[in-house]
Amino acid sequence: MSIISSLLRILIVVVVVVAIIIAYINRLPNAEVNWDSLKNLTTDSVQHKIFELNSGRRIEYFEFGDLNNPNAEQLLIIPGTVQTGHYYTISEKFHKAHNIRVICPTLPGSGSDIADYQFNATSYINNDLDPLINHVFPEGDFSVVGVSMGGTIASHVASRYDRVKNLLLGVSMGPMTNIEESEIEYITKSKPLRSMMQSKIVSTLLCFFIYLDVLRKEGAVLSKNEVLSANREGFDPQHRKAIAKDFRRSVTHGFRGMTHAFDVMSSPWEVDWDQLSKKNVIILSGELDDTVPDEIQKYLHRKIKNSRFISFDGAHIDVGDLLEEMVLLLLNKA
Repeated sequence: MSIISSLLRILIVVVVVVAIIIAYINRLPNAEVNWDSLKNLTTDSVQHKIFELNSGRRIEYFEFGDLNNPNAEQLLIIPGTVQTGHYYTISEKFHKAHNIRVICPTLPGSGSDIADYQFNATSYINNDLDPLINHVFPEGDFSVVGVSMGGTIASHVASRYDRVKNLLLGVSMGPMTNIEESEIEYITKSKPLRSMMQSKIVSTLLCFFIYLDVLRKEGAVLSKNEVLSANREGFDPQHRKAIAKDFRRSVTHGFRGMTHAFDVMSSPWEVDWDQLSKKNVIILSGELDDTVPDEIQKYLHRKIKNSRFISFDGAHIDVGDLLEEMVLLLLNKA
């Protein structure tokens, strides 16, 4: 009798644990549900679409602006880790007024509304994004805007496609770490990667590019796992909580999402600096009173010949308005 009683207790515990797990899973962002709920956003100038890859994976993207004009400027906006493609459709009237057709995908494993962890961010760059680009921009030139982490991906895209003539990198559209003079030494003197992560200077994707470029010249080889490990160790618990708050989910899943995002950065040395030098590049930097230091600007001017830096004070300028102005400047319309 005692054996049966024990088995019943074990069974009850197992059932309770399974129920808790199921309830927890149901609380996680569900791509199917969210995609369906976004269909009502479709208007004459905003189209919500799903692009299915040969692999069966699907990419959500938004198409908005001047959709019926075959001569409209073609623009790809790649958002950051806490933004979905829908985030930028607020600019639909602006782009329509200026004859710009915009494609904005939602990155896998990120965004406050949609997340699907079956995706791999590096795979998205190297494999998944190319079919989408060829689908939405089958021919002709197009421009690319990359915001925050999306700027990393945008740099890859611009270096791969001769058809990309203009590139706008928003280094930081959120709070950006103050970069003191001593921190610049992490770049110029090639300090350990872990120290680089702990300083959170990596919040500026271009600093990360520079740092690894320096390491490569010194003969250092960093694996993807080393980069991810440095990120896991470099972020303090308080920062992880901040990440989780941005992602509107638990600390564990917020950190997991950021790990996916940094997976994007595991091979930034693949960016072709010579190819980027052939583009019209604008680097938009700053939030509050933070800007990219002169030393880094000089370095990037040497690496990307046709680059321009524009800094701003986020405390007094609406970032959305500023982005729109930069797009016009990028397309030589301002």
